[in-house]
Amino acid sequence: MNRLLSLTVMFLLLVHVCAVAVENNLEEEKTALFNQQFNSLKEKYLLEMESQKDDGAMWLYYKGGEKNMEAFKQLIDTTLSIQKLWGVDEHGEKRPFTLLTEPNFVLKDGKTVKSNPFFFLSLRRLFESDRMKDSAFRDETIRHLIAMYDDEKYNVLHKGINGGMPYSFIIADALRRKWPADIQTDMKRRLMRRITKAKEDVNGQQPKREEIEHSRLRIYWLLDWTAEEKSQLVATLRPAAMRAEPLDLWKRYEWLALLILCDCGDKAATDFLYKYFKKLDYTTDNMDMLRTTLPFLTLVRRHEIVELLTMMMEREDILDKPRSYLWKNGSFAHTSAICLSVMLDGMPSIFEKFQETDDEDNEPSMDFSQEKRAEILAWLRKQDDYHFKPFNYFPEPMAEDKKDARSFFMLHQVSCGIFGYSVQIDNLKRFFSGPSAIHNFQPSR
Repeated sequence: MNRLLSLTVMFLLLVHVCAVAVENNLEEEKTALFNQQFNSLKEKYLLEMESQKDDGAMWLYYKGGEKNMEAFKQLIDTTLSIQKLWGVDEHGEKRPFTLLTEPNFVLKDGKTVKSNPFFFLSLRRLFESDRMKDSAFRDETIRHLIAMYDDEKYNVLHKGINGGMPYSFIIADALRRKWPADIQTDMKRRLMRRITKAKEDVNGQQPKREEIEHSRLRIYWLLDWTAEEKSQLVATLRPAAMRAEPLDLWKRYEWLALLILCDCGDKAATDFLYKYFKKLDYTTDNMDMLRTTLPFLTLVRRHEIVELLTMMMEREDILDKPRSYLWKNGSFAHTSAICLSVMLDGMPSIFEKFQETDDEDNEPSMDFSQEKRAEILAWLRKQDDYHFKPFNYFPEPMAEDKKDARSFFMLHQVSCGIFGYSVQIDNLKRFFSGPSAIHNFQPSR
């Protein structure tokens, strides 16, 4: 009996060893195929870039042609079938996605640097794939992207007013789920180090931060902070916050720093904010810039911010444009009402009642009327307390959203204005079609 049991165990062990060997061989074959496809595509890119003056970051889109795009799709298909995608293998060789997400490539001369054209498309395909449904793999991917975002050699990818890449993938993930404690701890540590460095660089002058610094501060609202950590943040960010000019597009870092202090309940920062908004007048520049900056106030879910936005709705200043123009094209009141509708639960709709019709040209009005302004102000004044909506800037549309898309589109506009247009609600058209949709609505950028 014991001998039979021993033979059974040995047989099962042999089957397991054989299965592992077969699996390892299969993985090695897939990796070898990936390396062959990747090197072929990379060599073709580098060869063509030798004679090009531009950077080549969009080579696959505009210069690679259909042949190269087809080769790239095959490469990604092979990549996604390999079990281990990040880091290095036992031989010290970089695994597929570590290679695909290098920030740049160097030409044969050993000096000329060109952007890696595979970075964005590779990550987009990865995030769309079933591989990202595995929570352990998703966490591993985010850890790698956070490390990239904190690595100076990736500065070439940190472009654009909303932080560039890999920020867009990091923030998209953080907006859609709560990160595990270890990822939050790592991100907070890196964020605090960057903020502290920015403070140390001041030396009595405005620091010269790279473009990505302001986008980092948005991640603050997606992390859990202790009272002690918030106290440290307030002390570290205060010098930058007190230099804030909310309508200065070149001071996004200072503007976000000020809002973080307000979110932490800092009275001096809130007083600073109130003082600034009280002196605004109805110039065209102020109106245009308010539509860009006011949405950020929705991040600060505090009663003081609701009162500030209410104050903006109550303004009855002498206007430099006809009042009819303002009600139609956006006044302080209109922009403030949009922000309040994103923040407050139970607030009346800012739009007139929607009447469904079979006429596709009869689109629902996006105007904000004087009657609606009065209705919302009356409701605000009745409230003893405010109940804030969940912090959800990219929700799935509900049945009522599909019938009347106006509020949903407004939220989309606010969300993309804060977090970036690369982090947007996917495929809006598949949710909104037919006579009840706002067919021609295009968010302003």
